[in-house]
Amino acid sequence: GVKINSTENRAVLHTALSALPPSILRAKGFIYLHADPEHRHRFQMVGKRWSVTSDRLWGDEIPTTEFVLIGLPGSIDRSQLEQILSQT
Repeated sequence: GVKINSTENRAVLHTALSALPPSILRAKGFIYLHADPEHRHRFQMVGKRWSVTSDRLWGDEIPTTEFVLIGLPGSIDRSQLEQILSQT
């Protein structure tokens, strides 16, 4: 999985996701958005289509952005992905 500290907003997230290589087929997880810090947001991506929907309150959890990327075997460069996603 990939874990980053926060995501400023959906526009910044969109820019990062658009930069992902086409070998990423699917992704899912939870996102922390500064615009709505009380709620975690459910993230899902298939191909280049993605969605972010409001989920439950964070409660006792530490707000963070964490998701899993699924791609073709041997086609994912982890350091490249971390660089792309750290720009959020």
